[in-house]
Amino acid sequence: MSISPESTNAGHITANPEYLWPTFANLDQTEELRRLRDRIALLERQQTINSPISSDGFDLVTQNENEFGDADTLGDRNEIEEEMKMELELKEVKEKLQDMKQLVGELKEVKEEVKDMKQYKEELKDMKQYKEELKDMKQYKEELQDMKQLVGELEEVKEKLQDMKQLVGELKEVKEEVKDMKQYKEELKDMKQYKEELKDMKQYKEELKDMKQYKEELKDMKQYKEELKDMKQYKEEMKKTKELVSKQLEQMEEWKRVAKLELENKALWAELAHQKLLNAHTDMTTAAMKQLNMEEEDLKQQQNQTEKIGKIFTPRRNND
Repeated sequence: MSISPESTNAGHITANPEYLWPTFANLDQTEELRRLRDRIALLERQQTINSPISSDGFDLVTQNENEFGDADTLGDRNEIEEEMKMELELKEVKEKLQDMKQLVGELKEVKEEVKDMKQYKEELKDMKQYKEELKDMKQYKEELQDMKQLVGELEEVKEKLQDMKQLVGELKEVKEEVKDMKQYKEELKDMKQYKEELKDMKQYKEELKDMKQYKEELKDMKQYKEELKDMKQYKEEMKKTKELVSKQLEQMEEWKRVAKLELENKALWAELAHQKLLNAHTDMTTAAMKQLNMEEEDLKQQQNQTEKIGKIFTPRRNND
């Protein structure tokens, strides 16, 4: 720190204010704090040195006012003003030191925040990934601009999911009813066939008198046994089909569970999940109906073959 020669008065050294405030733009906070403390110490020393002398000088001016005149009084006033400036500077420096202490505390908080920034960066990585996922959702955002309508649709989706559970239960009941209907149709077919057999019984008795025809019937019986084996195989396939349908229903339950979680966490995924469930249910229902139709066609074919064999086999049984 420089001391101006012009600042010396009667052997008293005072700091020139021009040199009290260097630029701190290029200093870090620790260096600035150190320099502020040095300034405070220097100003306090100068104030200690100047104050008693200034007081004596002031008294001397008072006693010899008539002898020395206005010139000496002006010099003392300048010295007093200089001391007052120093006191003001000291006060400002102390205030700045207090601000620096507060700044050091804030710096510590900033360091803690920097630690949190690392975690924030990790979260930003997750946010970037989430933004990439949101790019694929632009089409859905355009369709769901009205948020109030979206909330209403979400409520409807929840209700539809509840209805889906009920629908699955009803579907099981329908399958049981369809199963009973198939059995009932088979019984009706057997009754009709039995009536037809009774009507044609006399005719069958006449036709089966010949032993050669009986041998042919034995051959047909062997074929009938083979067809029975095919029927057993068909039953096994039906069992596997039912198991497959059961697994698909379980998979539907899993899809619904996932859809429910997605509705709770990400509202924008709800419509997509709901659409998947509807598509899956539609495909399952369509597949089930196609399967039932195919089974019915197969049963009709099997029944026709059985009727042909029964027409040959039943009269022989009555003759026995």
